[in-house]
Amino acid sequence: MTDMEKITAKYDVVIGLEVHIQLKTKAKMFSPAPYKFGAEPNTLIDPIVMGLPGVLPKINEEAVNFAIKLALALGSEIHEVSRFARKHYFYPDLPKGYQITQYEYPYCEGGAIPVEYEDGSVSMVPLVRIHMEEDTGKSMHMEEGVNFSLVDYNRAGAPLLEIVSQPAIHSPQEAVAYLKSLRQVVRHLGICDANMEEGSLRCDANISLKPVGSEILGIRTEIKNLNSFKAVEQALTYEIHRHYDVLEAGDSIVQATMLWDPAAGRTRVMRTKEEAEDYRYFPEPDLPPLVIEPERIERIRRTIPELPHEAKARLIKEYGITRYDAEILVSDALVPFFEEVAGRLDPAPAKKAANWIITEVLRELKNENGSAEDPPVSAEDLALLIDLVEEGKLTGINAKKVFDELAKGSTGAEKTAERLGVLGTVAMADDELEAMCRNIVQESPAQVAKWKKGNHKVMGYFVGQVMRQTKGKAQAQKITALFQRILDE
Repeated sequence: MTDMEKITAKYDVVIGLEVHIQLKTKAKMFSPAPYKFGAEPNTLIDPIVMGLPGVLPKINEEAVNFAIKLALALGSEIHEVSRFARKHYFYPDLPKGYQITQYEYPYCEGGAIPVEYEDGSVSMVPLVRIHMEEDTGKSMHMEEGVNFSLVDYNRAGAPLLEIVSQPAIHSPQEAVAYLKSLRQVVRHLGICDANMEEGSLRCDANISLKPVGSEILGIRTEIKNLNSFKAVEQALTYEIHRHYDVLEAGDSIVQATMLWDPAAGRTRVMRTKEEAEDYRYFPEPDLPPLVIEPERIERIRRTIPELPHEAKARLIKEYGITRYDAEILVSDALVPFFEEVAGRLDPAPAKKAANWIITEVLRELKNENGSAEDPPVSAEDLALLIDLVEEGKLTGINAKKVFDELAKGSTGAEKTAERLGVLGTVAMADDELEAMCRNIVQESPAQVAKWKKGNHKVMGYFVGQVMRQTKGKAQAQKITALFQRILDE
C-alpha cells in the first residue's frame, strides 16, 4: 500500500479550485488601455488604471460578452442584474488601493466543468460561481541583497474571470485534469490563451481531509498562486501528507493561506485565519448595475461551439483520426483549420491533414509565436500540397521544402513546387531503380553490417543516398521497400 493509499483509506481528500483566467480583449476591464504580455514595463497604463483623481471606470463590453460565452458553455445560470464591488487591501501592485470585482452579486452561478481523463471518460465538476474582476500589477523582487522591489503596472486592470469550483475534487491528479479541461474549454471558445507560464491562467487551491464517511468537512488550507500543472500536483500532494501527519498526531489543522516553495518542495504559511485581511467590500459607486438582457444572451448562445470533449469524439468518428491527434487539434484550437483542410482534400484521407497540421503547422506556429487564427499556410495550399504527395507528383521531403517556402510568404503550392524544380516524380524504370539501390548497398559495407546486426536506423542513410542522386524526387516508400528486400537477401 502506498502512502497515498494509506491516507485515503482513512480520510477523504476534498479539493476546491479557484482559477483566474485573463480574457483576450483588446482593452482592459474598465479602461481603454491595452494589455499584452511581455510589453515594456509601465507602457500599457492610463489614468483610469492608476486610479488618478477624477477618472471614471467604464465596463468593457467585449469582456462581458466573453464572460457570458463561458457561462453558457458551462451551463451556468446568468443573472440579468449583477453588481461590482470594491475589495480594499494595500499592496504595492494595486495602484488604486482597491480592486474592482464582483462579490455578493456575481453575473452567474452554478454550471460545471466537463473533466476528461486519459481513458476518454468525462465527469462533471460542479461550480459555485464565475465572476468578473480586474487584475493587479506585478511586483518584481530584486536579487538577494537588494532591499527594494519594482512594480510593473501593465497587467493592472486586465480583465479576469474567477471560476470557483465546488469542493468536489478528490486527488491532485483530478485537480490537474480539471485545470487541463478548463484550459481546453477557454481556448476552444477563443476567450483566453490560458498560458500558465505567462500568468493568463492562475490557480488557488483549497484542501482539507475528513474521515471517510463523515459529512463534516475538515479545516482547510488555501495554497495561493500556483502557476503550473506540476506545482498544483506537487503542492496538493504535500499538503495532503502534511494534513494527515497533523491529524494522526492528534493535533488540529490551523486554517491558513499557504505559499508553495518549489525549491524546498514544501508549503509555507503566508497568513493564518487570525491574520486574515478584512477586505471591507462595498458596492462600487462609480459603476451602475450590470444588466445582461435575454436578447444578448441568446445572441451569444448561437456562437457557442461544441465543447472540447464533444469535438474530440466527433473528429475521431467523422474523420477517423486517432484520439492523440484529436487531443492536439482541440488543445491548440486548430479544429476549424483542420476541418477546412480536410474538406478540400481530394484523394488524400483526412488523417494526412492531421499529420501535417500537428507536425509542420504547429511547429511553425510555435517557432513564430503565431496564432491558430492566422496559420502560416492557407488551408487551400496545404490541401493541395497533401494531394500532390498522394498523387505521386511530389515526395514527402520536397513537400516539406514547399511548405517552408509557403510559410515564408510564397503563394500557390503548385507554383512554388514548380519554381523549386521539385514537381513530378523521377521517371525511372523499376529495374533501373533497383540497380541504383543495389549499387548503393554494394558501396556501403559499414552500413550493411549495422543492418545485419539489427540497427535498422541505417535505412535513413540508404534512402537519403537515393534521394540525393534523384534530387529528392524518388518515392521514399517504394525505395524503402526495395532496400528492405535487398538487405534481407
